[in-house]
Amino acid sequence: MTLPTGTQVSVQEEQSKPDGVWYRIRLSDGRDGWLSGRFTTTYPISPASTDSLKIWLPAGYQFQSVAAGKAEAHYKNGPQTLLYVESGSSAKAPAEPVVPSGLPRRSAWTVVAAEPTLVGDLPATDRVFSIRLGGSGCPAVVHQVRIATTAHYYDFIFLLDAPSSSVVAQLLDSATVQ
Repeated sequence: MTLPTGTQVSVQEEQSKPDGVWYRIRLSDGRDGWLSGRFTTTYPISPASTDSLKIWLPAGYQFQSVAAGKAEAHYKNGPQTLLYVESGSSAKAPAEPVVPSGLPRRSAWTVVAAEPTLVGDLPATDRVFSIRLGGSGCPAVVHQVRIATTAHYYDFIFLLDAPSSSVVAQLLDSATVQ
């Protein structure tokens, strides 16, 4: 069975397997089953959207348009950005995603990994970098993901602390573009 994003479940059991953590779950209607930990969160999520993107974000985060084709997801209008999104015509896509202001220049990013991923049902690559935030020097992780359709490109740049890095896969799984 397929559960819609945002479905709340009751965890009955947890098992670690070679392919990750699995949960035996129960739905509110009494049905039981197993669910991969890759598709679960332990925090509340809510839908957020721009003109052409729908994604589930941790509760309290909302998109704010900052310019044509550019949006940022902030927590309750706070200063810290979780997600930067830039989109436009595929014919006009920059060679590399634009580094948002406030982040160190790309030459200061250290490559950690590059892994295939899905954004909704579209293939992409999650390029992971470690950075140090300006001023405080705090370590952070950047996930940079680009997807392209025949008509549009979408660049995602997630800014997280290292322990939250697994959140990106869960959020990308929920995304749909038009």
